[in-house]
Amino acid sequence: MNKLLKTASIFGSLAAINSFIFFYFILTIGIYPFSNIHLAELLIFALFIFLGVFQYRTVLQNKKFHFAQGVVAGLITAAIGVVIYAIFMYVFLQFLMPKVLDFHIATMKTNLIADKANLVKMLGKDSFDGTLKGLESTTAGSIAIDELLKKLFFCFMPSILAAVIARRSDEEIIPLNNPHKK
Repeated sequence: MNKLLKTASIFGSLAAINSFIFFYFILTIGIYPFSNIHLAELLIFALFIFLGVFQYRTVLQNKKFHFAQGVVAGLITAAIGVVIYAIFMYVFLQFLMPKVLDFHIATMKTNLIADKANLVKMLGKDSFDGTLKGLESTTAGSIAIDELLKKLFFCFMPSILAAVIARRSDEEIIPLNNPHKK
């Protein structure tokens, strides 16, 4: 288990750091970072989940590598990375650049008000007013928890896919020219 935690910690940390660097880069070039740009951050996480699972398989040194081991390695890598990323987001929005949070709240209000007619028709006036009022209570902590849950949910699929691809069985470990193979 120590090998698993070490490998997952390294690749989870790399995923969080690279994803946050991407977030900050997008912010500095003037693109709204809380939009659909999240897909690129999620792809960064998927890449490091794959790398983490394959590195863990390498660390086991040609022993059997089962599907469950791959899923666990991927999910632990994802969990460590997502928690670190959420901490980065919280510190950034709460202490380093709180104006980004203010801008996000203002943008969400503007988008909500711009689509008021459709939303009131679909959800009702009370629901619309509640949502608009709820935006006022948005905090750095709520953004960090939102990021944590979204990314963790997304990371299930790359973990499963990496486990399927990285899986090894007894047959793959035995050399092809082994005379004892039946």
